[in-house]
Amino acid sequence: MTLTFIATHDLPMRQSRGLALLLISLLAACASYSAVSNTPPMIQNTVAMESALAKLTANATIEHAPLNGIRVLDSGRDALHERAALIEAAERSIDAQYYIWNGDNSGRYLASRIYAAAERGVYVRLLLDDINVGDRDSILAALASHPNIEIRIYNPFTARGMGKIFNFLGDFARLNRRMHNKSFTVDGVVTILGGRNIGDKYFDAHP
Repeated sequence: MTLTFIATHDLPMRQSRGLALLLISLLAACASYSAVSNTPPMIQNTVAMESALAKLTANATIEHAPLNGIRVLDSGRDALHERAALIEAAERSIDAQYYIWNGDNSGRYLASRIYAAAERGVYVRLLLDDINVGDRDSILAALASHPNIEIRIYNPFTARGMGKIFNFLGDFARLNRRMHNKSFTVDGVVTILGGRNIGDKYFDAHP
């Protein structure tokens, strides 16, 4: 069983419940990442060595069988706190993919906690769309140099900086294909899905 946290942004409750059921069925389809290099992705066995989250999930499976576990995160505050708590609880792996990861307070905070998790032995795989990477190539490269962190950039622009604009105009057919996936999975058993990217305005923390 996968204990899935559905993070909705601004949908009515009825639509949120329907979306939650749909996302559960699509969860498996979000598990594979597109790579932009020839370096094979890190593969970690999160089943053979169960984490505390895996054990909690297994217990919940027995108690509530044959149901799946869903919690609707309908506030930005809860959405931020749940991600932060899951990072601290991670023992084996963190797999995240986002269209936007801003460099504001919440974005930097979550990135720092993920780095701390990697320092204690958690394997981190992060897939980001290049549309929002901006001038942070060097920062991402520094993070990716950590032996426990793998960062992939989806459908990258060949030019950087202001050259991205001209690159977009000259290669519109390819570069108009962006990755809007948003998921955050810890130890292979708990996942947050939904409409929120990473940043203050998505967590009700923006002025």
